Amino acid sequence: MVAVQSIIFNKYPVEQTLRTLRDMNVTEIELWEGHLPRKLPIYYDLVKKVAKENGIEVIGLVWGGKGFNPYSVKSEDRSSTLDFIKNNIEVCHGIGMKFVTVAEGRPKPPLNDKAGESEAWENLVEAFQLASDIAGEYEITIVNEYHPGMLASTTERAPKLVDEVGSKWFKACVDFCHADVITGGKPMEFVRALGKRISHVHLGDGDGTPHMHLPLGFGRVDVKACIDEIKSTGYKGHWSLCIYGCPFPEYAVSKSMEWLQKNDFWL
Repeated sequence: MVAVQSIIFNKYPVEQTLRTLRDMNVTEIELWEGHLPRKLPIYYDLVKKVAKENGIEVIGLVWGGKGFNPYSVKSEDRSSTLDFIKNNIEVCHGIGMKFVTVAEGRPKPPLNDKAGESEAWENLVEAFQLASDIAGEYEITIVNEYHPGMLASTTERAPKLVDEVGSKWFKACVDFCHADVITGGKPMEFVRALGKRISHVHLGDGDGTPHMHLPLGFGRVDVKACIDEIKSTGYKGHWSLCIYGCPFPEYAVSKSMEWLQKNDFWL
């Protein structure tokens, strides 16, 4: 089963997004936190009710980066980072989601030396360790989605981050479009580097342009090979279709679902 990431409909109200996906016979959604501007329990109940009435299961949350600064040594930044994490995990718990997807962001200011890079890495690992402790209390998994240009987003550092955080509640999310850019056109290298650390997958194609997702089969990524490689590890997690950045989200979802069926993904 394939979910659709609702951030690709970021200009649609969540109600319209759910109806659109229902009409496309999509049955799972990875919700974008921007679709819940007021994070209140009564809204969690409404999300569950409306999603159920449309035949859609809300499986996970994609959070934004506002209030999230895991590299900072300032106590106020560290505190706001953990408050932000806890808030999003409580949203997951309230709606009954299984995981929350995050990207670690970029250090500020840009790092210019190895000493600064080393300190930033230590802060990042510590922040995710603390976040994982919070997530574990709710039994929610944090999955880090690697993006081009971020500190942990290399074939060497991506698995290292998961290993050094060292928590069952912190795993990797691989996005084929991002992996293609990170590796200069060799996304399989990134998939293999992460291996069994992968706990969530974003399906998307690309042409090498950073952050520009294309419908499956429209770009240069060997999506089928990446899927087969992940399956070979015994992967049991969720798959989400991510077409973020595409100006034709409904068309992109429709064509991607056709591609998945044509390539017997459902078997």
